[in-house]
Amino acid sequence: MRRLSIALAALGVVASLVLVGAGPASASSRFVCSGDPANPGVLAGTYPTGVDVRGFCVVGGPTTVDGKVVVTKGSALVATDADFTANGNVQVRSGGTLVGGPVEEEGAEPAPGILFHVTGNLDSTHPLGVVIHEAAIDGNVTETGGGGGFTCDPIGIFVVFFNDASTA
Repeated sequence: MRRLSIALAALGVVASLVLVGAGPASASSRFVCSGDPANPGVLAGTYPTGVDVRGFCVVGGPTTVDGKVVVTKGSALVATDADFTANGNVQVRSGGTLVGGPVEEEGAEPAPGILFHVTGNLDSTHPLGVVIHEAAIDGNVTETGGGGGFTCDPIGIFVVFFNDASTA
């Protein structure tokens, strides 16, 4: 009986180590897109394990993400120039920004046929901003708090979009 107890305890320790070891490996398999406005990260193609946006990322060609897309705190994802499909949920965290779908230039029609599609939910909690055009979102859309405050002065990534040169 004592040998059985020792064997079961040893098996429990081994199982615990395997489970603990599997956690970080599966978490690290998500693709990380990072960059800054001067040198943005670029998404294009298929990402089978989800995407974490850390910094500034743009969609540079047709993109499909199978799994969750997370725009981390203070980061930005701009998906305006090519098809973007998230086969899962999209989360925009505190201070994060999401711009999706074709953006029309003043006096011009938006680019035809570009689609921003989320098959799950779009959830944002205290984002700096979420701007969506010509989109299909199959699940729920939830935004809790957020924004840039009480002034109309651009902050964060919106400084890139609405600088003095673009508004003159």
